[in-house]
Amino acid sequence: MGIGLLSGGCAHSPSVNVLGAFFPDWMFCIAGAAVLTACTHGVARATGLDDRLGPRWLATVEVLLAIAFALGGWLLVFEN
Repeated sequence: MGIGLLSGGCAHSPSVNVLGAFFPDWMFCIAGAAVLTACTHGVARATGLDDRLGPRWLATVEVLLAIAFALGGWLLVFEN
């Protein structure tokens, strides 16, 4: 009985059909987050805001933006 309750969450695999091949939803969220983070970094560099964000070797702002974009995209697009 315990195994049946624990494996109930695996009944639906969130995936998207692209030309007959199924891809997991999180792949699209990460790809979109990478593009949005690169665009945001380009805008920050063009406006001079990039110099005030901290040391380049940390890159914490870009990592946090990528995580926020990926999770936000998951919530907005794949909410069911």
